[in-house]
Amino acid sequence: MRIRKGFVSNSSSSSFVAIGFIFDQDKLGDAVSWEDYDSIYNKNLSVYNGSEGGLEDNEIAFGKEIFTSDDEGSSMNTASFSLEEINDISEEIKDALKEYNLDFPELKVFGGTRCS
Repeated sequence: MRIRKGFVSNSSSSSFVAIGFIFDQDKLGDAVSWEDYDSIYNKNLSVYNGSEGGLEDNEIAFGKEIFTSDDEGSSMNTASFSLEEINDISEEIKDALKEYNLDFPELKVFGGTRCS
């Protein structure tokens, strides 16, 4: 009989690194509602919230993934970005969200792990 002493799980997860804007949900208020998220996804943006999105529980972020990897690393994508390209991504995110009249905080690079 074989005994496994390490972590065992039947679930899978993926890791990511994203560029985006992180907002405090309380300060964001009603500017963007849960119903708006489908529209945001349709603009090729991702919405991240809470610990699953690599954020604090009261945070929400809108951004673009620049790196992903699953449990086996089989979908690992690597990339490098110039500051000009990062600025372009920033402007793309702002343009996609302009209808919400947000006061954008500092652009951030953030990452996390989520169930897939």
